[in-house]
Amino acid sequence: MTGDVEDVTFHSNLYATQNEKIFNLKEGESLCFLGINFMMGYHKLQSWKHCWSTPEDLGVPVITNAMPRDRFETILRYLHANDNTSVPHGNKDKIYKLWPVVNKLNDRLQQVYKWTRELSIDDSIILFKGRSTLKQYNHTNPIKRGYKLVYNLAFKVYQGNYELAETEFQDYSLGERVILELSKHAWGSVRELYLYNIYFLRSRFLRDWQQKKTHS
Repeated sequence: MTGDVEDVTFHSNLYATQNEKIFNLKEGESLCFLGINFMMGYHKLQSWKHCWSTPEDLGVPVITNAMPRDRFETILRYLHANDNTSVPHGNKDKIYKLWPVVNKLNDRLQQVYKWTRELSIDDSIILFKGRSTLKQYNHTNPIKRGYKLVYNLAFKVYQGNYELAETEFQDYSLGERVILELSKHAWGSVRELYLYNIYFLRSRFLRDWQQKKTHS
C-alpha cells in the first residue's frame, strides 16, 4: 500500500509540475484524501462540497477537521497515477493512465485472497452519470449506467470495442477474451469456473478450455 501511495503522490506532483503549478503533495495527504473518498462513499450528500458546509445538517466534522476543502479540490484536480508524457502516440486504451493502480490492486488481491476450488467470473456497475466513452448501460441492472467492472481474483475495467487484447487472445471475441484473461492465473490447477451470463459460452472457448483441462 505504501508503494502505491508513493507512486500516486509522485505522479500527481509531476502532473502539477508539467502544468507549471506548485503542488507539493505529501504521502500523508494522499492517504487522507483516499480516506475521505472512502467515507464519501457511504456518507452520501448531494455534493461532495457539502461535507465542508457550516450548517450542522450537512457538514461532516471528521472530514472538515482532516483537510481543508480547497486542498481536497486541488488534489482532486491534479491526482494522477501515470506520466502523461508516456502515453503512446495513437493510444486507444481508455484507461492507460490508470493501469499502474489496476495492476497493483490485482497483484495484491491475488496475494491476500485464499483460493477456493470454485471460481466465478461476474460483473458489477459503478454508478456514473457523467460523460464517458466507457460508460455502459444495462436496463436490467439495479444500477443501469456507469463503469462496468468484470472480475474474478482480478478485475478489468470493461472498455467494450476499445478493449485492447493480450497478444495471445487477440483472435478471440470480446466475451471469450474476458474469460481467458481473468482465468489465466488458474490454468494448470483444478478449478470449477462459473460464468455469470450465457452469452459468454462460445463453442470455440469451450473447446479451447477443454483442451487446457485435458493437458493440465
